[in-house]
Amino acid sequence: MVNLVTTSQIDFNLNDYVEVLKNTTYDGTLTGIIHTVNDSLSDAVKPEKVEVLYGRDYIIEELLGLKFKISPFSFFQTNTLGAERLYSVVREFISASKDKVVFDLYCGTGTIGQIAAQNAKKL
Repeated sequence: MVNLVTTSQIDFNLNDYVEVLKNTTYDGTLTGIIHTVNDSLSDAVKPEKVEVLYGRDYIIEELLGLKFKISPFSFFQTNTLGAERLYSVVREFISASKDKVVFDLYCGTGTIGQIAAQNAKKL
């Protein structure tokens, strides 16, 4: 997925941009192209308007056998291989917790909690 972030102060014609991206060869699959308008002065992208230019506005990521639907504004680990190593350690650490309740507070998309749920009495 490609997310082009621009200001609203200039009116862009993105048709050529979309065609170039659609006709480019990738190692993976291009699932979508979106245009996000952001006039915020902060270093974070705060979407004021999101337009799907091609495909869909999310990707599906698989992590340790679980599938996650991720939008450009999801709080999700971008390094999947690193996340799998880290979350495997978490899963091993709580593997003896079949009779325990696990709390996943301030969890973003809840990835760690969903992986921990397999080895907990309750999440």
